[in-house]
Amino acid sequence: MIKKKMSSEKVGEEFSKKWWGKKTLPNLYEDLINKLSDRSYITKSSAKRVNRAFVVCEYILQNIKPGSRVLDMACGLGFVSHCLIKKGYRAEGFDVSESGIEKARDAATRLKQNPEMFTVSDQRYLYNLPERSFDVVLALGYFRYLEQSEQGDIYKHVLRILKKGGIFIVDHQNILFEMFALNEDSLRFWADFIDDNSGVRTLFDKQNIFEALSKKIKFPKRKYEDHSISKTMLTDSQNPLTYASVAERYGFKVERILYPYMEIIPPILRDEIREEEIEALEEKVCLEKINDWRAMFMCYQFLAILKKE
Repeated sequence: MIKKKMSSEKVGEEFSKKWWGKKTLPNLYEDLINKLSDRSYITKSSAKRVNRAFVVCEYILQNIKPGSRVLDMACGLGFVSHCLIKKGYRAEGFDVSESGIEKARDAATRLKQNPEMFTVSDQRYLYNLPERSFDVVLALGYFRYLEQSEQGDIYKHVLRILKKGGIFIVDHQNILFEMFALNEDSLRFWADFIDDNSGVRTLFDKQNIFEALSKKIKFPKRKYEDHSISKTMLTDSQNPLTYASVAERYGFKVERILYPYMEIIPPILRDEIREEEIEALEEKVCLEKINDWRAMFMCYQFLAILKKE
């Protein structure tokens, strides 16, 4: 299967079909609000997604005063915004998925919040927002699906709409995770690493480095869940070790880089142990490791907290 980049409209359709369009969905809001009250709370839904949202909300609660204005880009079901409003912040969000926004609005109504704070839109939502009008902007599970030019456009507009000292919290797919994954993509990572840093391709006759490595090392193909959008589309990765230079290029300073949910074993070994046991241990240790250097390789995504100078 050949992967390709998708338009934002196509990504929205895929999320509507494979994620937000389902009749029954986990109560991520309940899990998040409970975890914000008790860090040791065990989630009932998806710890991977709740932990990332928890780390973001915990940072905001500890560093941003209530009443501050927050923009939740690609908000999906809106549960992060719901929680922040519950905690006294002024939040609004947009997402290209119509079914996601429909469910976000329904949840807002149930929670006695304003459903009109959620809008169906892509990044063009940013274009007409006033300068220096937000204290915090969130982009969770968003940038990995965008072309570099689209990312640059969003950085520019986020910088424009943030107040001085404002915070941009964004997560990126972590290219260093490929070393830990121990699958065919790991071999591609090392082939690119060797080639990019030495120009050694000129020494091989009629084959590239990946082909040469594949003859010597046999790794399994990467497995994707049926609902994974990454199964059919190209995604963008960043290197947390060099990301500060990317942020600086767009006018931001990296305050912190965190690893909210690491894999405790490589994916190829997960079928050797009962999934419930793996998830229980991951939930127990992951939040303890968000600053651990080893998590840099074991977390599929990294969370960057950026500041507008």
